[in-house]
Order: sequence, then structure tokens, then C-alpha cells
Amino acid sequence: MSEPTTSAVRKRVLLIDDEPLLLKSIARMIRSDHDTVLAFGGDKALETLAEDSNYDAIICDLMMPKVDGVQIYAALEESYPKLVPKLIFLSGGVFHERMTSFLEERELTLLDKPVGRVQLLEAIAAVG
Repeated sequence: MSEPTTSAVRKRVLLIDDEPLLLKSIARMIRSDHDTVLAFGGDKALETLAEDSNYDAIICDLMMPKVDGVQIYAALEESYPKLVPKLIFLSGGVFHERMTSFLEERELTLLDKPVGRVQLLEAIAAVG
């Protein structure tokens, strides 16, 4: 018997992470319920958003090299403000001062890695 889904509505979800195996794992967890678009790293995510910004949810790793979650958030605020409330962050929990300040100053959805399927589905349902 399979787990019940937490949303009857199929959504389009952008997944952003710099770890290919984790990115694919998250996609596998939710793809039976939602359509997924994968972006390997923050820089690729910005390219993807420039081509198409029609997403119902965005799941983004907070700590990434080059372009991190804070920079993704800033880009959304500037160019795609309707997507800001649809942003869900993932984190391994180790933050430097810049990340701590960023998180303290905003009410954001933050899920701890490793994240489970039910947590992801609930978070996607909550933002959309």
C-alpha cells in the first residue's frame, strides 16, 4: 500500500541543489505527485528561471557554491516576486553568519536534510 499524497493538485516544482544524487533523489520522491524540473546548482537555476518562471513551488538547497540560496532568494525578489512565497529551502544545518542573519530576518520554509517524502509533499502543498 502506498503513502497517501498530501495534495490532490499536481504542481510544477523547480528543484535546485548542487549535489546531483540528492537532486535526483528528491525528484524521485515527488515525481509521482508533481512535475519536476531539475537545476544543478544556483547558477543553472537562474538560467532556468530566465527561460521559464512558471512554477508552483521551488525547493532550493540553502548552501551551494557560486550561487547560494540567499542569492536565489534575492533574484526571486527582484525578478520573480510572485515566486518568493513558493520557495522552500533545504539545509544540512551548518550556517555561517550571513545565512543565520538571512534566516532570522525572514519567515521562510526550511526543511532539514535528510528530508522525507511526506515532509516534501506537505511543504509543496503549503506553499501552493
